[in-house]
Amino acid sequence: MIESLENSSTTLKPFKTAILLFEYLNQNSRFMQAVLGPYGDLAFQTRLKNFMWNTIYEKHSDTLIKEEKLLVPGEYLASYISSAHLGVIQQWLNSGRKESPEEMGRILSTITMNGPFYAAGIKN
Repeated sequence: MIESLENSSTTLKPFKTAILLFEYLNQNSRFMQAVLGPYGDLAFQTRLKNFMWNTIYEKHSDTLIKEEKLLVPGEYLASYISSAHLGVIQQWLNSGRKESPEEMGRILSTITMNGPFYAAGIKN
């Protein structure tokens, strides 16, 4: 599964982007734990969610998500994706960053590209 994730053209860009994200979070972990932790700034979290959504939804020719292919309203999808990503990030930061940024990139990409039921072993 990991090999196919690393080599698939449809998942390679999100996988590499996730690694870069976790490398950045790791390098700035004290600040990120402060703003994303239980006593963090909710306004910052909202801005971060908006940034994440704009990054994957911007109207580029190579954007991952195409508006015309959406099966649900975009604002709900945006909320789901950004909240899920933020939750994974917060879990990693709060649990002491035990996994490497590369491993976290794999984890986040697997959940994102295949869905939570697949990641839980419920759906093939």
